[in-house]
Amino acid sequence: MSLYNIFETNEQRELDGFDLIIYDGDVEIKFVLARAGGSNRKFSNRLQALTRPYQRSMENGTMPEDKAAALMAQAIAETVILDWENVFDRDGKPMKYSPERAKTLLIELPELRTVILEEATKASNFIASEVEENQDFSESTSAGPSNGAKKQAV
Repeated sequence: MSLYNIFETNEQRELDGFDLIIYDGDVEIKFVLARAGGSNRKFSNRLQALTRPYQRSMENGTMPEDKAAALMAQAIAETVILDWENVFDRDGKPMKYSPERAKTLLIELPELRTVILEEATKASNFIASEVEENQDFSESTSAGPSNGAKKQAV
């Protein structure tokens, strides 16, 4: 066994994302998530650009938590969440994916924001050897994801 098998990530998967599956009863809600970091430099660049005007407040610890949360939600919505399926609003109406809708959802549901950020920063979701194993499995069965993305159920 090599450390490369344990720690080397798949750059393409970091950019193209993986499927995060969350169940609500028997409904499968899917988020396609790019990595928050690693090869996805868009995330750190966008977060840095969004927080730059607030640097002094952040250093002094005077930035309101709701403002910091909104900036993080915006960075995630614009650079990490690539798509979704079976996401509904409070009234049960389907929500088509857009970065603006994603930002609103992440602000209104801070626990969802936490889960998405945790999964998008978790290196194990992007390990190259696991991606290859999942691609081999999906090619040999019709039940696997067609894009080779590993499904994560939460």
